[in-house]
Amino acid sequence: MPQWKDLVQQVSYNSGFAGDVSEVTASSPEKTDEPFHFAYIYTRKKYPNWSERQISSPLPPLLGLTPDSKPSHPIFLGEMADIQYESRVAVPKGYSPELPGKVDLKEDFAEYRASYEVKDGVLITQRRFVAKLSEIPLNEYDAFKKFAKAVGDDHNLYIALSSGDSTANSLHSAIGRLPDSDNPEAARAYDDAGVAAQNNNVPGAIDILKHAVEADPHFTRARMWLAELYAFTGQRDAALEELRAARKADPGQPLTYKALVASLMGMQRYEEAVSVLQEVVKTNPEDAEAFSNLSGALLALKRYSEAADAVESAIKLRPDQGSLYAQLGYAYLHAGNDDKSLTAFKKAVEIDPRPLWFNNAGYELADANKQLPLALEYAEKAVREEEEASAKVKLSDLKKEDLAYTSALAAYWDTLGWVYFRMGNLDQAEKYINSAWLLSQSPTVGDHLAQVYEKQHRKESAINTYRLALYQFSLRPRGISKSEEEKESRSRLEHLSPGGASDSRNMIATSDELNRMRTIKLPRLIPKSGSAEFFVLLAPGSKVEDAKFISGSEELKSSAKALRPVDFKLRFPDERPARLLRRGILSCFEYSGCSFVLYNIADVHSID
Repeated sequence: MPQWKDLVQQVSYNSGFAGDVSEVTASSPEKTDEPFHFAYIYTRKKYPNWSERQISSPLPPLLGLTPDSKPSHPIFLGEMADIQYESRVAVPKGYSPELPGKVDLKEDFAEYRASYEVKDGVLITQRRFVAKLSEIPLNEYDAFKKFAKAVGDDHNLYIALSSGDSTANSLHSAIGRLPDSDNPEAARAYDDAGVAAQNNNVPGAIDILKHAVEADPHFTRARMWLAELYAFTGQRDAALEELRAARKADPGQPLTYKALVASLMGMQRYEEAVSVLQEVVKTNPEDAEAFSNLSGALLALKRYSEAADAVESAIKLRPDQGSLYAQLGYAYLHAGNDDKSLTAFKKAVEIDPRPLWFNNAGYELADANKQLPLALEYAEKAVREEEEASAKVKLSDLKKEDLAYTSALAAYWDTLGWVYFRMGNLDQAEKYINSAWLLSQSPTVGDHLAQVYEKQHRKESAINTYRLALYQFSLRPRGISKSEEEKESRSRLEHLSPGGASDSRNMIATSDELNRMRTIKLPRLIPKSGSAEFFVLLAPGSKVEDAKFISGSEELKSSAKALRPVDFKLRFPDERPARLLRRGILSCFEYSGCSFVLYNIADVHSID
């Protein structure tokens, strides 16, 4: 399975503007329908150093402090001058900066311009300040205060870095860095809305934010947060209108079009998304991300040749991004140009030889049933390197990035199994895909395993696994239409068991079966009831190599030793060194004993 959602989804449901709650992180790793992440944009303002990859331009400030209140004498600005600064910062390989829009301020007393671009892997920032007067007249105080704030906001700007495999929350965090309103009434209303959101009062937050944007129609951050809350409450058309209003009020801010496109893509209104993006690249032909997103929207419409042209334009601007070549390979593959597709995939792994791109290229080739020997080479390389990397994980020195290995292995094992399936090696296919299914319970992986069973003439196993996969498909974010993948899985089940795909009577039984796959029964460990969360580190053979108490009942803290002999029913498909990091909750009851339930790997975002 490619460790990305469809290219179409890179600008869709991950953003949160499609009306989903798929990226919520509460105090526990479980998903929740409570709107915690809608306080994110508010909270991000309060805690600007929230952990994320970001860089800044190391340029000196151009203006000093501005008096909070109107002084009794003119403000000394300095000698009339034309100051120009430029900085160049190398961007880490494999990452792309989320470039802010240009700044162009012009007043009677001064001018300020700033621009950001990336060339050859280097972030280039240019800032120019022109002082037209040496003193700011008192009647210009309000204009100067607004001017100085905009210059200061630009100087203090942190630019987020994203990679081809991480888009979650990037739009949220970027919106959180947008400036406050100069209007005291709007700023106060925004803070009040933050309090309402943190108290889970979404309707109240909406009403307060409406007041904020009425007080300041150019308060972009408030408008975009209001749009997200509308989406969360199912008012999707109102969300779109608010995003359109934000774009109209602040057309120079790239986030306004990104959020609008994310919402349109999430609602599968691809033609509208294409229209918006075509306007963006026309007015700003240096926006590589817009070209890439345009390609994604065209891919959704199956306009593959046009999609290839769009991503080619992005590559001209960002030739150092392996993710763009992978996207180009996908577009050419589906356009029927195999030679150009292979060239693009090979370029992707040459520029960025991470297991991710070997896996994704291998999967796309296998899915298209083309160049299977090369697909096998790529898939094996991805699995081998990720397994070796995961073997270095230690609970005594656990890092947040260690969480990624397990989900990556599930995806890469599925890809290798899918290549074997295409090559007709069903035994190897079952071994790898079944391991991925037990680990991830991904609907895509479940569908693959069911197809393997079907080819093996194991009809009942195929029917049951299709049902489990379709149930997992049904848990996707609200408001998202059925994907082609889900429709095909449903069709295959109907072929094997007419009426089986529409039989909803066994939904509870299906859910129970999936839960049982993640539940391990244990003997009574304490005489009374209690629960605690643990990390377990599994080695080949489903052996518990280590266990670590996270939080919960102190009586269970010593139970880490009791988890060591437990068989967690996870199967490694090969004997190479690898480790699986799983988080779960140990629950004990006075009469029924204890059980350990593993969280879904997609729901674990914290090591605390």
